[in-house]
Amino acid sequence: MTKPWKPGGKRSRTDAIEGFPVLGIVVNGVDYETAVTEVIAAASEGQPLSLSALAVHGVMTGLLDGEHAHRLNHIDLVVPDGQPRRSLDESRAAAAFGFEAVMPLEEGLRRTIEWWQTHNASG
Repeated sequence: MTKPWKPGGKRSRTDAIEGFPVLGIVVNGVDYETAVTEVIAAASEGQPLSLSALAVHGVMTGLLDGEHAHRLNHIDLVVPDGQPRRSLDESRAAAAFGFEAVMPLEEGLRRTIEWWQTHNASG
């Protein structure tokens, strides 16, 4: 997925870098080394380049605020903030106090987001 056209119809040097939609925010699938290389190359060419190392909070803010999503999706390069990937493992909770998940994670996240949106609609 590519970013939307910039104002004035200009494309960024990073448009060829693949982006992945994450709750409506396009996050580029690159590591920090590639991001730094792009910044240095743009600077060497005298070209502007906007970059954001975006945390999950930024994605969620974009989900809930269309104007912020628009801003994020017009940044040349949006990269993950470096938080290592984590996997859910409920085995310790099961051993400690008998926890057993009764709802898939995706469903729980969807319902939590819907509840938050309903109860925080006024800001």
